[in-house]
Amino acid sequence: MKGKIREKRKVIFKQKIITPTIIRRFAAIIQNEAGNDNSVFPDNILIVYSIDATDNSSYESQSIEIFSDGGIIDSKIVERISMRFQTFDNSKNIEIQFRHTNAKESKDNYINVSGDNPIWVNGILSQFSEILSLTENQKPYKTIIEYSTLPVTIIFNIIYFRIFYPYFSQINNGWIALFFILIIPGVSLYVFDAIEKYLVLLWPNVELQSGPHYLQSTVAKRKKLKWIITAILIPLILGLIYDLLKNGFHLIHN
Repeated sequence: MKGKIREKRKVIFKQKIITPTIIRRFAAIIQNEAGNDNSVFPDNILIVYSIDATDNSSYESQSIEIFSDGGIIDSKIVERISMRFQTFDNSKNIEIQFRHTNAKESKDNYINVSGDNPIWVNGILSQFSEILSLTENQKPYKTIIEYSTLPVTIIFNIIYFRIFYPYFSQINNGWIALFFILIIPGVSLYVFDAIEKYLVLLWPNVELQSGPHYLQSTVAKRKKLKWIITAILIPLILGLIYDLLKNGFHLIHN
């Protein structure tokens, strides 16, 4: 209506794991609002739910059944979900988007609520915000990995030179010596950078966990990584304990 002041509220969220259960709870709020809106006729309400899957298939519906248990979001890997509710007189609007993204500062995941009644706007937004507050947070490993890559690279090169530097003077061929002195440390920078880029993808900024578990490659890769790390760390820890005990017994006997 001309001259009327409308309130608009937007929440951008990140570091969340969005499951089908969370998606259905969001959709239920919109469906409930549409069903309980006595101020307008059903023909004056627009509701659109849409799903974009990673196999380039897309789906749209005005029914919440698009998110039904055992349906699309349980059978396909989804990269984007949007929900839109609007009255034709523009007195109430809700727009929500979930997008699987790795970008740290992405604004692709948001809740946008606007309307003529500030109480309604803030009430609806608080319902969505409550669900988000109870949603599982993404683990902070991505940030830890990003900050750890350079120190790990430096430590690797320090250990490398401490172990092999005495042998460099014994190499008669200058090109071979140059290879060990410059090329290997240079390659280590590339290798650790590549490892970082691979690992950070395992903890997306916002993760849409949809489809069967065996198709969720990010989850599967994280599990595989845990097994690899465990297989490496356990022998190292056991070896360290053995050395400590061995040195301890040696000191006692001496």
